[in-house]
Amino acid sequence: MGHEAKPFHVTREGFFGANTLDGGADKAAHFADYFVISKEFAYIFGKLGFSESSALLLGLGTAMVGGALNEVGDGFSQPGFSYEDIVMDWLGAGTATLLLATRMDDLLGVRTSHLDGYPHDVFSADLKLSGLARRLNINIGPLRYLLFSVTYGTKGYPDGPVAERQRQVGVEIGLNLEQILSDLGVTRDTWWGYALHFAGDNARWPFTAVGFRFDLNHSKWHGPNSGNFPERPRPRQLLLLVSVSLLAAVRARRCARRRSFRELSLTPAADACPRYRLLRHDDERADCQVRRVRAGGGRCTVQG
Repeated sequence: MGHEAKPFHVTREGFFGANTLDGGADKAAHFADYFVISKEFAYIFGKLGFSESSALLLGLGTAMVGGALNEVGDGFSQPGFSYEDIVMDWLGAGTATLLLATRMDDLLGVRTSHLDGYPHDVFSADLKLSGLARRLNINIGPLRYLLFSVTYGTKGYPDGPVAERQRQVGVEIGLNLEQILSDLGVTRDTWWGYALHFAGDNARWPFTAVGFRFDLNHSKWHGPNSGNFPERPRPRQLLLLVSVSLLAAVRARRCARRRSFRELSLTPAADACPRYRLLRHDDERADCQVRRVRAGGGRCTVQG
């Protein structure tokens, strides 16, 4: 729904204060949204053939210009121009570019949330256990499908009674949908794979995480809960989280075994013709299309 046109004006919204309109949820949303915009446009520009550095700069520029234009438009409508929004837009876009440029995006990330209003949204900054394990060169099994996250969300803003308003900073464990999709063989190379990754990599979905949240307004802890909906302990969420993680691990292991079987099924050709033996780690295997070897008349015949 559009806003009523007005003369250009500036609104001082503040950032994360208790007396701000949305308790800071709007600022968290701007940061997370433009993190995603910068990251995804960098990916798109890379696919269009730009160099890595050019794609990063174009993604950053697209997000920064888009954020500024959006605020100029707000200046002529009810919200008003907010420099605080631009600051958060640019910080989010810059953070995404920094992580991509330093190749830290497999370790750290940010996810946005767009449910039915800020009281149900939870924005997260994530530590990806899969990336941590990769750097430490350790096998953590199904734990690679989990995220450790610091979150921000509000309750009761903007229209609830002041006494019931909450600004919640949380810690939680959640599912890493990006890693699950990747281990299931879903890539960004197809339109449906890109759509799944776009949604799974960039959004924090309800009931995919459980944790504890500290209410800054009342100095009180809440949880364990998902953070999205009414506050009460939900032990079944933890059970659901663990179950989904284990199912994903089993499915990914089966896929890996099938791939391994397909690779190893090439090696019996050595019995017929040692010259064409294909081992799993042969350098020449990447360029070889051999799938069958037939022995006949004392000599080997290779069929592609």
